[in-house]
Amino acid sequence: MKTIVTHSGSFHTDDVFACAVLLSLYPEATFIRTREKDIVDKADIVFDVGGQYDPKTNRYDHHQKEGAGQRDSGVPYAAFGLIWKHFGMELCGDERVWQRLDSSLVSQIDATDNGMDFGTNKNLILVEDAFMVFSKSWLEDKEEEDFFVPVKKAQEYLLRKIKVMKDDISAEDILMKIYNDSADRRVLEIPEGLPRYIYQGVFSRLEDVLFVVYKSSNSGAYKAEAIRKDETTMESRKKFPQEWWGILDDKDERIKDLDLKGLLFCHRGGFLISADTKENVESLVKRALE
Repeated sequence: MKTIVTHSGSFHTDDVFACAVLLSLYPEATFIRTREKDIVDKADIVFDVGGQYDPKTNRYDHHQKEGAGQRDSGVPYAAFGLIWKHFGMELCGDERVWQRLDSSLVSQIDATDNGMDFGTNKNLILVEDAFMVFSKSWLEDKEEEDFFVPVKKAQEYLLRKIKVMKDDISAEDILMKIYNDSADRRVLEIPEGLPRYIYQGVFSRLEDVLFVVYKSSNSGAYKAEAIRKDETTMESRKKFPQEWWGILDDKDERIKDLDLKGLLFCHRGGFLISADTKENVESLVKRALE
């Protein structure tokens, strides 16, 4: 059975998440929080304490004068980053997931721990608060076992994050195949149920996509949605005609007056419509392209 050691006393998000990775890989290991050199020296894995970074002996500290290196992005490694660097692939089993997590969640936590200003990053603020709120405040009696309360929450979050990210990447691969196989890339039909952030994220990086068409998971109707100009804005590349905006149901007189066969709804912002059949929604999109 492995013995895994980190430091005692106060803790931060980087050692909480580092422990979460190792706990996921070695659930039967003995985890000890201490600064006693004899215990540290005998441990199988040591992180965030001990003053050494030596993967050959499973030592993963970054507090020594020379540090523990930095990424190409310039973000230095902290405990989470070092453990993710050497154990993350074993946990997630996918290089793209490993890389994306390192460049986002892991890097941001490492940067904060190393005193590097990452600006006002809302995602990082939420992560920090979501897990460190389970540590004792300065007015409460701090106990060693409290460390594993946020660790287990971080573990649950991390494993779920890996699962969702894998599924997101599989969706991205599907969307890219649709794009590459399409003769007319202005309007692409996509599978039912894909989250908006995925198809908008993929296609907003491809300048020739204007609309996507898909079947609604809820109503069975068909929807068409405008693609944003780029990833930094909510503004659409091409909207539906303004005279359609704000139609809420098939009883709107404009449907008959404008001959909008099958139209059930048009968002007041002009970026989304729904129709009763695939043929009708495609016909409406064709009119919007004219």
